[in-house]
Amino acid sequence: MASARNERRALFGGWTWGAVALVIVVAGVTAWRTSADQSQLGRLPGALTGSGAASQVTPVLGTVLLSDDELRRPGAVASIVGWPVEARDVAIQEIIDQDSLWVGPTEADRLLVVLIGGADVGSLVTGQNVNLRGHVRDAAALPAEVGSVAAQAQTSLFLEADQIRESR
Repeated sequence: MASARNERRALFGGWTWGAVALVIVVAGVTAWRTSADQSQLGRLPGALTGSGAASQVTPVLGTVLLSDDELRRPGAVASIVGWPVEARDVAIQEIIDQDSLWVGPTEADRLLVVLIGGADVGSLVTGQNVNLRGHVRDAAALPAEVGSVAAQAQTSLFLEADQIRESR
């Protein structure tokens, strides 16, 4: 009988209970952090929170849909530099040449678009609505001929678009 008691004591000694407690604590912290991280997914950096402060959370990189609302908030567009974007049903404000144009809801709230990969303005005209696909880029990466247009307009961002088509 004493031998069985000593075996149980050896099996469930002080260090064993300490190790079990440590595993439980680590599992709890991991579960808490995972649930906190999951609640932040899908929020765009620069998106306004209920308090009006910009979010600092960076979600999984995916295609961002740009609307007139985002084009009215330069901070929202600046927060997605390098991201793939799709702009739907945006108005052409001005056509610079076959490879570059301005789009947006108003003259004041517009984004420079530089077309690449064979995409061109074609028969599109000012005032027409278009759909675009590409990446938001820093204006420092603009080609020289378009860079002068951006410098004159004092813009720091542009959309490098590989696809443009008329909205339906």
